[in-house]
Amino acid sequence: MNNDSLTPGVPKFYENQKFEYRIQTNDVLHIRVLSADQEINSTFNINNNMGGNIGDPGSLYVTGYSVDHQGNISLPIVGKLSVRNLTLFEVQNLVQQSIDVYLKNATVILKLINFRVTVLGEVTRPGSFIVNNAQANIFEALGQAGDIGPFGNRENVRIIRQSSDGAEVVSLNITKSDIMNSKYYYLQPNDVIYVQPLRSRAQRANLQPITVTFAAISTVVLLLNFIDNQ
Repeated sequence: MNNDSLTPGVPKFYENQKFEYRIQTNDVLHIRVLSADQEINSTFNINNNMGGNIGDPGSLYVTGYSVDHQGNISLPIVGKLSVRNLTLFEVQNLVQQSIDVYLKNATVILKLINFRVTVLGEVTRPGSFIVNNAQANIFEALGQAGDIGPFGNRENVRIIRQSSDGAEVVSLNITKSDIMNSKYYYLQPNDVIYVQPLRSRAQRANLQPITVTFAAISTVVLLLNFIDNQ
């Protein structure tokens, strides 16, 4: 990042907005109950009978608990639990307390498994990436995509974020240190990051069809001249 105030070997502190993701409708949670009673464990732990590796994201998605439009998940025996707008830590505590009613000395493991971001535009490896860090930031996502290419505009990186009211788009300059103060520094599930091309790249792209057109015209003119001279 462009910051002339940084001194080699001397750290500088930047305060940013702490972010804790809160569960939303259509999120998918992986919940696993561990105890000495394997029979009861299997009641809560949905098995995937479709084959596939238990650690595979697709398999976890199939066996996960989806948050419905009312903000609830439905657990066997326990029933519905309202989890919308709760943090992952709060949901884990809620599930743990609910399981403790039916099972002693059980441990609940809970993960959000639909945290995926998409990186497009002038990056080395555009695509969608699964995020395993609940506090992933924009630099981590760009790193997963192989970083911005030589023709990417680091001063115009856009984030498209879905909300309950629609989609919001914001342009960020990631060469400035104040990016860490932005509420968009930390990512949310289903964020789309688009790296704009530099103007020089766009101009080069526009020159290509023009060059082809002039080449075609030149060829036609040469052919006409050849025919006239016969």
